[in-house]
Amino acid sequence: MVSILISVINISLPSIFIVVTEYEAHIDEDDRQNSLLFKLYGAKLLTSVIFLYISTAWHSFLDSEAIIAIINVQLGACFSAPLFKLFDPMGMFYRWIVGPCVSTSQSQLNKYWEGSAFMLADRYTEISKVIFISFFYSLLTPLALFIAVLSCVFMFAIDRYLLFRKTKTPPMLDATMAKSLREHALFAMAVKVWLSCRF
Repeated sequence: MVSILISVINISLPSIFIVVTEYEAHIDEDDRQNSLLFKLYGAKLLTSVIFLYISTAWHSFLDSEAIIAIINVQLGACFSAPLFKLFDPMGMFYRWIVGPCVSTSQSQLNKYWEGSAFMLADRYTEISKVIFISFFYSLLTPLALFIAVLSCVFMFAIDRYLLFRKTKTPPMLDATMAKSLREHALFAMAVKVWLSCRF
């Protein structure tokens, strides 16, 4: 149940933070995407890792129920968002229901069929979240690293399909988000070392 709730929250976070980011003043699209990346990364870490870590009692981390809950949270966090992006229920709702009802011309209707936006900040946040969750819990469940590898391959395949077939052409961005992704991976490794010393 907890893993389903965390997955639903993680799926809805990008929509919430996109609206919040629109109220900020940004120089260009890179700045807006970096701001979105920072917000999403912090919020997804809170929901997927930190809250679960705080709510689990110290003496029950090695219980079989806690390990199963950790694996379920990781599976939900790794595979639910890419599947949601692949099936795009909100995009289908706008294309099939809203578009025909509110469009008065073919050009207005065509706007609904252009595809959803490809948000690079959201994709990088998903990869960072998977890396962080797998490093964070790999000491308790070594299976976490294998799940992370499968999730990264799965996300690559889905994002490649979406980028070439279903989404709008993304704007040109510089390499600052890729640098942030490297910093997120280093942070995840540092937290893994800290947890290794703690356990």
